[in-house]
Amino acid sequence: MTIKDKERFWIGFQWGALTGVVIALILILA
Repeated sequence: MTIKDKERFWIGFQWGALTGVVIALILILA
């Protein structure tokens, strides 16, 4: 695994977590 792959993985992971939090908030507040 190269450094670029690791960076891409972390960016994807952070966006996935952020999206999950937003969806959870929408479901809770809806």
